[in-house]
Amino acid sequence: MIDNIKNNLTTVIIVFLGLLLCSLSILLLVFNTNIKNFSKRTTWNVKITNIKTINISSEDRNKYIPEVMSDSSVKFGTQLLNKKDSITYVITVENNGTIDAYLKNIIVDNFNDSNIDYKIQSDKILKSDESTNITIKLYKKTNKKIEEKDYLVTVLYEQLRT
Repeated sequence: MIDNIKNNLTTVIIVFLGLLLCSLSILLLVFNTNIKNFSKRTTWNVKITNIKTINISSEDRNKYIPEVMSDSSVKFGTQLLNKKDSITYVITVENNGTIDAYLKNIIVDNFNDSNIDYKIQSDKILKSDESTNITIKLYKKTNKKIEEKDYLVTVLYEQLRT
């Protein structure tokens, strides 16, 4: 009879430890999922992923292939030859984070030539898990000969305040 009680007690202890181990495993899984979901809710990941040239008019040309320099800037060089000639660049920006972004500013460096002007088209809001295109069109206003120029464009986004 004492052996029977010991066997029953051993069985109860083994079942109890098994249930405890299962409960701890489930708790760990739930806790780990909550941590991942929490960190996912606060991810900021807005960056430029591409730049391409479209609509080159006349004999205009790129000085070199436009390139993405960082998450927030691109560089391109161009030569516009005749009055009203133009060249257009399309910059792709992706928001792979979970926070919506607001376009704060677009800065075009080295733009000090009165013979050339530019127009920018862009959306102000970039929702999470979406992408958008920013279009920059450079055009020549005069027939005056000008040198090839390099431009650095910086795109500044900030978290959208709701």
